[in-house]
Amino acid sequence: MALLVFAILNVMCCYFCYFVGTQKGYNGPLCAFAGLFGSFLACLILLLMPDKASDTFNSTAYNREVSELRQQVKDLQKRITELEHSAAPADQPNAAVHTEQAKGEPITEISKPVRFPTRTSDTVICPGCGKRQQGNRNSCYACGLPFYYEDEPRP
Repeated sequence: MALLVFAILNVMCCYFCYFVGTQKGYNGPLCAFAGLFGSFLACLILLLMPDKASDTFNSTAYNREVSELRQQVKDLQKRITELEHSAAPADQPNAAVHTEQAKGEPITEISKPVRFPTRTSDTVICPGCGKRQQGNRNSCYACGLPFYYEDEPRP
């Protein structure tokens, strides 16, 4: 009698493990074999194992969301480049120091030095070319425009 009850419990555990294993996405016959010989312990382990079926669903949803976000990033980068090209200035502005030259001509000869209040390690903008540099130089590194300062005699 006890052997018959034990056999019925093993068959029930086998069926339960097969059913739960297939629902979770595992190999059904292998789960049934584990339920036949492992009985309640196999059922408990199988119940605690992660669900493979929902992992594949979540991974496809995750991949779909990642692809949508990548597409949005590409669209935004395209929009940024469009805005940068539309906002780019046509030419560098000529300096007010060189007003005697015709507009649009490149600076070829620099005769007037530019006056700055004092030498400084701060960044200043060259009035000749518009480049930024430290204010402790004697001339612009890009266009060669000479600088003089109030605390020095004028050249």
